[in-house]
Amino acid sequence: MTWSDHAPITRTVTSPLFRPRTTHWHLNETLFSNMTLVKDAHTTLTQYFMENTMAKTPAAIIWEAHKCTIQGFFLARDITLKKSRETAIRDLTDKIQDLETPHKTANTLDTYQELADVRGQLPSLLRQHHQHSLQHTKAFFYINSDKCDKLLATLINKKWNKTYITGLRDTQGQPQRMPTRIAKVARDYFKNLY
Repeated sequence: MTWSDHAPITRTVTSPLFRPRTTHWHLNETLFSNMTLVKDAHTTLTQYFMENTMAKTPAAIIWEAHKCTIQGFFLARDITLKKSRETAIRDLTDKIQDLETPHKTANTLDTYQELADVRGQLPSLLRQHHQHSLQHTKAFFYINSDKCDKLLATLINKKWNKTYITGLRDTQGQPQRMPTRIAKVARDYFKNLY
């Protein structure tokens, strides 16, 4: 795959306070089921290389820039498809709500049939979203499955952070934050309790 987001030069920042918040771009594989989109991507790449190989630009720069070009192409098409799907879902739900009122008041066969037809269109639109979510989930667990300690350690760490005691107050009301002092306060409390 030529448009992966791997760069030839990387920099690693190590700091105990550094927590990356941005996610990396991942290709939405469901876009490949749309053959028109695949042809457009091929045309975009062909046009890119025709326009940029004529200049005296180094091949490495052309190669790296083509990754950005194809990522931008797929990202733009994915956003366009997502917005059109969300608009269609919103329009269908509005139409369903508009048809439910006359159906409840008149209760005719025509309004019921029209309402059933509109409701029948909604699951196909929702199925596309669920298919993408399912593929994303499968990919996540496939990537992390052969690193059994990573996924399990993350889940255990979250649970441990929720139950971790950071400090206790002793009998004089002074906060104790050192682990040995916390253990002593807990031991004294339960010793006096029983």
